[in-house]
Amino acid sequence: MRERPTRVLLIALGLMIVGGGLFALIVWQGQAVLFTVPALPIAIGAGILLIAPPIWNEVHHTLRPDPIVEPGAELDPRPSLKLRLSIITLNWMLVFYGAVSVVLTFAFYPGQ
Repeated sequence: MRERPTRVLLIALGLMIVGGGLFALIVWQGQAVLFTVPALPIAIGAGILLIAPPIWNEVHHTLRPDPIVEPGAELDPRPSLKLRLSIITLNWMLVFYGAVSVVLTFAFYPGQ
């Protein structure tokens, strides 16, 4: 933030305008339907957005090629098993939460 304060302020201002616009739309329009979208494309898009980042992180961090080091140089220490497991858990936590939420929604509200 110290290097580019105007960029950070513009991003913050943009987020406030978008968030405020959405809030104003909800307050002024209430329950008005602005447009309708079929559920299947939304579900497919949400599934892709839910699954893609953890898969990208897993592939990016675990399938990296071994680094080329000069003779006599020390390799970077490999993260401990505990750290690697915590990263994997954090990666997949959102996916598990989303899957459990969908299952519970259909279990509690089967007719909708």
